[in-house]
Amino acid sequence: MTFKLLILVPEGRNDTSYIRAMPEKLRSKLPTIKVTLVDSVNEAKGLIGDMDAAFGDIEPDLFERARKLKWIACPQAGPREGYYHSALVESSVVVTNTREIYNDHISTHIMAYILAFARGLHFYIAEQLGHRWNPGYDV
Repeated sequence: MTFKLLILVPEGRNDTSYIRAMPEKLRSKLPTIKVTLVDSVNEAKGLIGDMDAAFGDIEPDLFERARKLKWIACPQAGPREGYYHSALVESSVVVTNTREIYNDHISTHIMAYILAFARGLHFYIAEQLGHRWNPGYDV
């Protein structure tokens, strides 16, 4: 069974090399996938009607043409305002974000940094590297 994926390269982005490398990586892992990469919404309009999934910013006018769409992979951890338009919210299409840095919640990292700075770990690490073990940071 073939799985059809449309990858919409974000317009106006300087570095899109990681997105352009996706089709080959996906094909090497999933031989039955059919990946189509497009550079514009206009180009995507004629193709999205037959796609099972999409990666990118699927705007309302593009979304309304998607007859078979089941899944959208959002390319941002925090999509822009309006990404979840009413037609998308009311549909049964599943929206996820991508892997890599988005697996970890940024809130966890932020809290870890706050606690580390509050307890002076940035001071004590430098001291430890100098083989000094005395307390010296006011908490």
